[in-house]
Amino acid sequence: MHDAYETFLYDNFPFEDTHPDWLGFVGSLFGLDAAPATRCRVLEIGCGLGGNLIGIAALLPDSEFVGVDLAAAQIERARADAAAVGLRNVRFEAMDVRALPDHWGPFDYVVCHGVYSWVSAEVQHSILAALARHLTPTGLAFISFNTLPGWHARGMLRDMVRRAVKPGPPAQMAADARRFFKFLRTHAPENSGLPTWMKAELALFEPLSDRYLYFEYLVEENNPLYFQDFAADLAAHGLGYLGDAELAAMNPERYGAAAAEAVDAWTADQLEVEQLNDYLGGRYFRRALVCRAGLPLARQLDPDRLKGAWVSSWFTPNVDAAQVPLAGGVAATFTGSDGYALSTADPVLKAALLALHAAQPAALWTHEIEAETAQRLGIELDAALAERVRSLLFDLLMHGRLLAGRWQRPIAHTVPARPMAAAVARAQCARADFDFAVTTLRHDSRGIDKLDRALLLGMDGTRDREGLVAFVAQAIAEGQLSLTYEDAPLTGGPLLAELVDLKLQDLRRRALVMAPDAG
Repeated sequence: MHDAYETFLYDNFPFEDTHPDWLGFVGSLFGLDAAPATRCRVLEIGCGLGGNLIGIAALLPDSEFVGVDLAAAQIERARADAAAVGLRNVRFEAMDVRALPDHWGPFDYVVCHGVYSWVSAEVQHSILAALARHLTPTGLAFISFNTLPGWHARGMLRDMVRRAVKPGPPAQMAADARRFFKFLRTHAPENSGLPTWMKAELALFEPLSDRYLYFEYLVEENNPLYFQDFAADLAAHGLGYLGDAELAAMNPERYGAAAAEAVDAWTADQLEVEQLNDYLGGRYFRRALVCRAGLPLARQLDPDRLKGAWVSSWFTPNVDAAQVPLAGGVAATFTGSDGYALSTADPVLKAALLALHAAQPAALWTHEIEAETAQRLGIELDAALAERVRSLLFDLLMHGRLLAGRWQRPIAHTVPARPMAAAVARAQCARADFDFAVTTLRHDSRGIDKLDRALLLGMDGTRDREGLVAFVAQAIAEGQLSLTYEDAPLTGGPLLAELVDLKLQDLRRRALVMAPDAG
């Protein structure tokens, strides 16, 4: 695997749930006094091409970031990308996790994403030993891994494809694996238990990269484990399980009220609840948050811990926002970016969701949401209403329907007079091998087109709208992109200006425009 990792470079994505602000916020929900994202030290084990750390480090100049990876080729690329953005608060080292120097610590946050299941048991224990050495007393680690029982089913596909694909160059093996999976999906019989599941599972592979298929299904090491075994390994190293970065995954109510009651009757502690959840849902992947053992964690979560936090939402009303009825007893539907539809007749919840919608893609502090909710309802804000708002928001948060934190992302709510994109996105667009995906200010990845790219390259904060239109026109003149309207080339004029206006609004909605005071 190591040789392949040097030559067949892994996917280079940001991961929103590894952001130190999110990790620290989740820790605070459990009563942990985690370090603020604005002044913290972060270590990423298995950082790959560095895309996760670079996107965070660029917006948190007073924090320090270190990425390590065994593959020197990956580290070389990470260093070049960090230099292209001009970062001085992040460094990357080609190193085995077993050789981490003691003097590097301590770290407030350690991220180990996409590594733990893909190494031997010996290296797994070395990772946990590194956490035991390097975490601060209230530090948090993020460890993702393939988990059982769900990966028993995916392991079946892995066993088949490893038998079907002949050894060879990684790119060829990945292409052969894709053809084999297509064969299974195309020719497995219909309306039969296992093949029906297999067809649905294989459909998920189509948008995934060949690199993902290779490193997930063809490499030698892929060792899923049960959650309880993982928790036992943590305890052996003086570590403990805090929770899951995916808050909704901890909640047995997602399987229904009756299931939640049964889980509660069956289990004695949170570890048993988590394992039973995995059994019920056939979970195959975990994003575990780890802390030092023995910390006094608050397992009874309290909505009041949203005080002083920001909240953001992707919910959009199904009608024009001005037409949403705020009266009680009249239902309104809001749809999330994933297609989830929330229907509610609760006037407080409707007003709060409208306040969040009006701020998209930026966030609001909880006290702002409370005040706007009262204003929209035409009533006075008192302690009871504020508590009600926090309770409703907290419920949505715990079901994975909202995002929250304590360091508000510098996202523009409206398009500024001189729009600016984050330096990371501009550097990504400038790469010769650009793959038309950029890191957003929410620390996720969004695909863009050639016109988006041209605009982002020009959005350095020095150009107004007319300047950006001229910048795009110049890119067209130089052959960097071509636009057409009614089968005729579009090179400038009012139509191009109108198109630029539309694109700027679209980039803003996708959290790619910085707030004017954040530059």
